[in-house]
Amino acid sequence: MHILARKGFLATVFFALVASHLAVATAAESALAIVEAGIQSSEDAPFVRASYEFLPGEYLYFTFTISGYDTEKTETAVRLHLNYVVDLEDSHGVPLAPPEEGSVEDELHPQDKDWLPKRRLSFQLPSQVAAGNFNVQVTVRDIVSKAEIKKMFSFRIGGRKIQPTETLDVQNFHFYRTENDTEPLEVVAYRPGDTIWARYDIVGFKTDAKHAYKVGYALTVYRPDGTVFLSAPKAGEQAAADFYAAQFIPGVLNLTTTADTPHAEYTIVLTVRDEIGKQTFDHKYPFRLE
Repeated sequence: MHILARKGFLATVFFALVASHLAVATAAESALAIVEAGIQSSEDAPFVRASYEFLPGEYLYFTFTISGYDTEKTETAVRLHLNYVVDLEDSHGVPLAPPEEGSVEDELHPQDKDWLPKRRLSFQLPSQVAAGNFNVQVTVRDIVSKAEIKKMFSFRIGGRKIQPTETLDVQNFHFYRTENDTEPLEVVAYRPGDTIWARYDIVGFKTDAKHAYKVGYALTVYRPDGTVFLSAPKAGEQAAADFYAAQFIPGVLNLTTTADTPHAEYTIVLTVRDEIGKQTFDHKYPFRLE
């Protein structure tokens, strides 16, 4: 009886010490808090600066720690119970990726007096998102105290710059010397036998309820006298669906001339068809062979 009483006494002292420490921590923090939190470019890397730009399709890493939580005493332990949700959103609050949800349910022991729960998460950014400002929002709920706290962290995505439009359009159309060039031609001139390369972005297309799009395009090249030099009425089609509705569709065109193609100015007419939105766009893009 004496031994059992002694064990009960020790357990009571232990619970009292842990509860006392947590009460002091809570009083010092004054409320549930998200601390040591930030956005990273890779796992366990330093937090990125405000000027840092992610690229579409890259992974974003996020780390946060929770303090100021409450605890509950059971017959055998002192426990904490937290739930959290981390959302990745655009500037209009539209989710970029599925939210990451989780919980923290742990027993606390004497050696845990300085321990705080920490979580590391990662998100893949959409590949067809235009440059702009975006947010990570973390929400933590303390199930014991019923307290809830939210905190937002801003970040930037670089890459494509798109002008907002409600109708089908082609933006950022540029000619290039080779397939892998990053700088467009200032003077759009090639030699007979060269391959003409161009890249562009299709914007303003519609998507269905599942964020699916379907776009086809045709290509016609005219000689200076208006006769057809090349015609591809079904040059290509792009269709896909993703969690976040695509903001642009990247397009590439190339056509190879021959060594005996006459020197002259030619005109490419690019026609784009939005199959879901029932829209059509066409535009002329001249180039020279000299």
